[in-house]
Amino acid sequence: MVRFETYVDKRGTVPSKSKLGRCWLWKGNVDQYGYGRFKVGQTTNQAHRWLLGHLRGAPLTWNSEMRETANHRCGNRLCVRPEHLYVGTQKANVEDAIKDSTHVSLQRRLETHCVNRHEFTEKNTYITKSGTRTFRRCQALAQQRYRERLRRERIATH
Repeated sequence: MVRFETYVDKRGTVPSKSKLGRCWLWKGNVDQYGYGRFKVGQTTNQAHRWLLGHLRGAPLTWNSEMRETANHRCGNRLCVRPEHLYVGTQKANVEDAIKDSTHVSLQRRLETHCVNRHEFTEKNTYITKSGTRTFRRCQALAQQRYRERLRRERIATH
């Protein structure tokens, strides 16, 4: 626990739900989704998930029978303050994220450019089957790279 605490800044921001008090912000590694990462032995964990498991004396369960999530009352993905966290379900986690406007799909709708910095317009935007947007030219280039890779693999196996 001592090593974990070296990565925590207890002078974090006060969430809009100010009755919760200041967030304790994770200052260690962060994953691509904005969650803190903490390594114990050979296993890398989400910091807030590891903390809840540590405090209750057993890791959170994630298998085909039970899926416990570490949810944030404050809506701050970097927060590791125990009072801001609770063990919940994936459904409750998604509901919280939608209510707090922190759900990834809501954030993506606000994006004005693709990852390659092309502006989304009605004319140049393709909506995928899953509902995500992509720049038409980026999509065409990705398909071209895929077909070329398949062709090279076919040539290599003959």
